[in-house]
Amino acid sequence: MKKRIKNVLKNLILQKKDKFLFYIIFFYIFIKNFPQIIFKIGKPLIIGIDRPRFNLDAVELRKNKNAKLIVISRKLFYFLGDIFISHEFQFQSSYHFRNNSDINHWNETIGVIHGKNHENIVNFENKIEILKIEKRELEDYYTYVYKKYLYRYNIHSILLSNVDYWEVQEFTKVLSKNNVSICALYRESIGSPNQLHLLRKYYSSTAFEKLNIDKVFVFGENALTVFGSTLFIDRSSVYSVGIPRIDAYDKYRNKKTANLITFFDFSLPSYKLINTSDQALEIINSLSEKYPKFKFLVKTKTKSDKDRLISKKIIKEKNNLFISHDYKFSRIIQNSKIIIGTNTTSVIETLFLDSFFIYPSWNVSNGDNQNLIVGPELDPKKYIVCPQKDDFEEMLERYINSEFSLSESEKSIRQKIVSRNITDFSFTSSEKCIEIILS
Repeated sequence: MKKRIKNVLKNLILQKKDKFLFYIIFFYIFIKNFPQIIFKIGKPLIIGIDRPRFNLDAVELRKNKNAKLIVISRKLFYFLGDIFISHEFQFQSSYHFRNNSDINHWNETIGVIHGKNHENIVNFENKIEILKIEKRELEDYYTYVYKKYLYRYNIHSILLSNVDYWEVQEFTKVLSKNNVSICALYRESIGSPNQLHLLRKYYSSTAFEKLNIDKVFVFGENALTVFGSTLFIDRSSVYSVGIPRIDAYDKYRNKKTANLITFFDFSLPSYKLINTSDQALEIINSLSEKYPKFKFLVKTKTKSDKDRLISKKIIKEKNNLFISHDYKFSRIIQNSKIIIGTNTTSVIETLFLDSFFIYPSWNVSNGDNQNLIVGPELDPKKYIVCPQKDDFEEMLERYINSEFSLSESEKSIRQKIVSRNITDFSFTSSEKCIEIILS
């Protein structure tokens, strides 16, 4: 039934008999964004494309009185993209490939980060020529949509959560031609020195020469280097603004009754610490039985990551231990007494809180700290970094049995770690972001 409905909608769109469909979409967008539309009449319109973590940023950005931010589901763009674009190019990677050397370039950069090579595309050269035609057809359709529906709404800017998501490329091309500013709040802004170096190398490729991006916002000074030698944007149009969603974190500090212990899964090859993750989970599984009054959360990125972790049988769900891919981040930061993790943005974000933090870093190959966000050199007193497996259980138990109390030395180390990755500590990142978008 679902497939049949989808095919009907596809036919309506391809025949441009889509007026009724689009009015339904507009009504849905109106309901979802009602306060922004009604209470900010006359303010510049910014269109945001949703992403799980971007939605938290949007909550803070919407509070700004000088602009209205309307968030549209990315699923709409997936749906339209699926009509025109061949399946094997419906990816953040392959959509931008021009020749076989681009695949090699991906393997040498993003492939190193993820720990795997890109799948080969059979009959690549012919398919690329077809892709060019498909892109033009999708662009033509978005031109039609803009002229028929969107021009009247006086869109000031569009705000993306990355520069190269395939599903919005032709849409932003059309908006750019109609003097709409294309901005991106770059979600990969936090990473190890090696990861940021590889990202810079990746985006320096000629494959990204014609990206439609006017302004890029990154979280901190380190991430500015990612766009230091790109062909699609000048370094002067890249801004370090902090993380808008952190503006809300001030109210989550000083928790006294938190009883959640959160483990951010880092068992994927890209983290370079698979054995470390497995060993840490074994200890957590054991301690969950020893401390039944505490709740233990293993937070994975996706449902497939959760299924993979369960299949390894290292850890078993029970009354006070659960594995989740969709546990709300706001609940994590509100309820966590202890947070455990490695190379994720979440790690840096949570250092703003008073939660205890453990950064497992044993089994690092050849002692290569260039693959770690937080190396021992940043935490010489080992308040956060745990470089030895034997210390992990002792460190975890000590925090379980401790009251919230961070020493001045520990606070200083946290600030040093954060300052490498996030520029703004004043909880005004969203204000800065909107100001630059409108400037």
